[in-house]
Amino acid sequence: MYNLIVIGYEDESWFENGVVEIATTRFLEYTKESVIEKFKDNIEVIYGYPCLIMKEGKNPDIYLCRISTVALNGRYYEIKFKIFNNNCFKYSDIESLVDKLDIRQQEITRTHWALKEGSLNDLLKYSESNLPGNSRKILKDYLDSFVQRIHIKEHLFSSFGVLSARLTIHNNTENIESVTDFIQKNI
Repeated sequence: MYNLIVIGYEDESWFENGVVEIATTRFLEYTKESVIEKFKDNIEVIYGYPCLIMKEGKNPDIYLCRISTVALNGRYYEIKFKIFNNNCFKYSDIESLVDKLDIRQQEITRTHWALKEGSLNDLLKYSESNLPGNSRKILKDYLDSFVQRIHIKEHLFSSFGVLSARLTIHNNTENIESVTDFIQKNI
């Protein structure tokens, strides 16, 4: 999951100040009902997800950012964010992935804040050959900056409880032969 914020500002003040305002009526526009239902009682959770931010228009620059705070200011949400590495890529660089990223075609022409089911890891896979130069590394570093979930699968082979674990981080898989190996490799 990730946040997508599209803004209609004419100037660059949003970029310089790290603050945008989105009308409350446009919060979670272009978000699937199943996602809204999932988060309706704990909306603050979505602030921790990765975020893409862009201006409205044809082939806009897309910035990776992290939402730092959200405050309700009358009829607007004031969203403070930090741009990651002050670098961007173009919408055309990811256009072939908009279905996987759950971005609808008309969405880039309307100011709103959506929560998407797509995964920015798809951009990283895609970027192996299609995002321009430095953007691949920046995207990987950005995704690495978020806390990753670790999944461990246990298997008991004897009454001694021998553990065979598979550790998954960032879609990279490392086999662990024993609990001791796991602890030594991860401390």
